[in-house]
Amino acid sequence: MKNHHHSFWQSLVSSPFMFVAGIIILVFLTRAAWNIHKSDESVSIKAAETQAEIDRLEAQKDDLSGKIDQLSSSGGIESELRTKYRAVKEGESVAVILDDNTGSASSTVAGNGGVASSTSGQSWWSRFWPF
Repeated sequence: MKNHHHSFWQSLVSSPFMFVAGIIILVFLTRAAWNIHKSDESVSIKAAETQAEIDRLEAQKDDLSGKIDQLSSSGGIESELRTKYRAVKEGESVAVILDDNTGSASSTVAGNGGVASSTSGQSWWSRFWPF
C-alpha cells in the first residue's frame, strides 16, 4: 500500500486560504484592467475632441489666410473700406437702400476728403436712439 501524503506545497495550494487569496488577487487584477480600459476610453475621447479642435483651427487659419491675401491688394483694401466705413472717392455718390420698415432712405456723397456724409437730414445719433 502506498501512503498518499501530500507535500506541503500541494496542501497549501489546495487549501481554502489559497482559494480565497486567489479570488482576492483576481478581483484586484480585474479592477486594474477595468481602470486601464476606462482610462484608454477617456484618452480616445479627448483625442477625438483635440482632433476636432485642430480641424477647426486649421479651417480658421485658411479663412484668415484668404482674408490676408485679399487685404494685401489695393483692391481688397478699397473694398473693405467701402464696405465697413461707406467710404467713397471724390465725386462719387452712393445710394443706400433701406428696408420698408425704416421708412427712409439716404444717399451719401463724398465731398470732404473721401469721407462719406449723410444728406438725409438725420443726425448720426438718431440711427442708434430713434426718439
